[in-house]
Amino acid sequence: MEVESNSIPALGYKRTIPGVLPFLSSHHHKHTFLSNNNHNNSNNNSHLRLHLRIRQTAATYTHSHTHHTTNKQTMPSVPSLLTVALLATGVAADMRVASLAKRGFQDDQIRKDASLANGRKGQYAAGGLARRQNVATFPYQVPSNFGYKALKNQEKNNNDNFLRSNIDNEANQRNTNNELAKDMTPCRQDGLGQSPLMQLQPGQNFEIPLQFNNPHDGECEVNIWANMNQTVPDVAPIARFACGGGFAQNRPNVTLPADFPVDVCAPGKGCLMQLYWHTVEPRTYAVCTNVEITAGAAAPKKLFTRQTTSVKFNPARCFSDSFDTAHIDSTHSGYRGQQPEAVGAQLAARIELQSFTGNGGLLKDAEPRNVIQTRNNLRKQVENAVKRAEKAATKLNKAAQAQLDATCGAKGCAGAYQGDEFNVVLNPTAKRQFTNTYVTNVDYTAIRDSFLPKFQAAGLSQQGVATKDSCLTTPEVFGMKKNSLKKPENAAALAPNLAKALGATAQKFLARRAAGELIEDDEEYSDVNPDDAQAPADEVDLE
Repeated sequence: MEVESNSIPALGYKRTIPGVLPFLSSHHHKHTFLSNNNHNNSNNNSHLRLHLRIRQTAATYTHSHTHHTTNKQTMPSVPSLLTVALLATGVAADMRVASLAKRGFQDDQIRKDASLANGRKGQYAAGGLARRQNVATFPYQVPSNFGYKALKNQEKNNNDNFLRSNIDNEANQRNTNNELAKDMTPCRQDGLGQSPLMQLQPGQNFEIPLQFNNPHDGECEVNIWANMNQTVPDVAPIARFACGGGFAQNRPNVTLPADFPVDVCAPGKGCLMQLYWHTVEPRTYAVCTNVEITAGAAAPKKLFTRQTTSVKFNPARCFSDSFDTAHIDSTHSGYRGQQPEAVGAQLAARIELQSFTGNGGLLKDAEPRNVIQTRNNLRKQVENAVKRAEKAATKLNKAAQAQLDATCGAKGCAGAYQGDEFNVVLNPTAKRQFTNTYVTNVDYTAIRDSFLPKFQAAGLSQQGVATKDSCLTTPEVFGMKKNSLKKPENAAALAPNLAKALGATAQKFLARRAAGELIEDDEEYSDVNPDDAQAPADEVDLE
């Protein structure tokens, strides 16, 4: 299904957006997206238009200036926040901004290669592109430990892992005996976090230094969040681009729209920029930066307002991620970003596969034992099918790199295959990892289509992500072992928006429990939690 195309004539961008898939969002908002510019002078891989490029994107951006390579990006509004959310498959920490608080948030990529101060493609050196001040630093909000004992220990003893980790693997560290569930989206903050302020001006370009320990294939988005003290903040999508893809160092660049309304994120407004990564594991990653957007010396004579700008602010999509972790899946998650219409077809297919194969969450209290076991059995089948497809894609990806290398006789001499797409830096020999979930060009749509009949035959209902009415609070999710959905009164009191995420099977099951009809089927499900066996799967090398 296609919905109305949105175009932004002033900036020369155009997009076509397929209809939103139901498992990506329980409530949908129409967004107008602005593309970021990579400002590549050339694309080393343009002559390699092989059938490798299976990745399909739901939003296609076209820029009127042909010397720019466009990517997909997004940003929030009033209280300036930069959030990057990422989804990935490994249990180890995976992605962080390549800067550290203890070093004053100095850009580590520039520290290693000073020429990057002029841009990944040297685009700032020519002087034709406005860039932000203090380019040598990139601040962000250091994640909260949410008072969880395990996260406090991780923050102290394995800080790099703590900084890099995804929301799913941080949330499942909660002790369900004595620690209350707390939602971690959109910024992995327990309340409103703080970071050194990043100052931006409309029309400025900036690069985001990203360091991947486990570079899963996935999509990143940038959003500007405003009015953070409101129950439902405002969000403006700014950019979207590929992330990870087997490359350890990415450096995407983003252009803040020239007509961004400066009254929205003026000094004292408290805006955030969010970087969100959703991976093919699939998992959710997010990080935010406090931002301030002012007119600057080169401001146009007429300053744009929210009524006159092409930048579109939408009500934020607020998620109860702690509910998902407790009752649906303790290791993986559905899409919790702010650009549902722009999720690529391949990533959407991988998320859809996971929506049928949740492990029942930390508590395993919302479905009958046999249903959870069936989901786990099919989950293993899906993971094996993905690995087989990854092996085939790995061979093709390596062949494409060899074809590039053959043009000049040395490894990486013509750049990395898909290097421009993933904004690769600090990689002169085109080094790339092909571990499970890092591999690009996997045809997840074909895998999904092959499994949908199996899900139907097994009688499995699709599950989603829980939403909530306020981004400021965590609703009662009955997330404790002593106060779970096993209690009939809790099953009866579950809010409709939370019950919807559980799917039809769970809703019927909980209705029977609430009515006091269940006895034998209501016993605690006690099989080994798949969390305990997840690490080896992430280390499977597909060389």
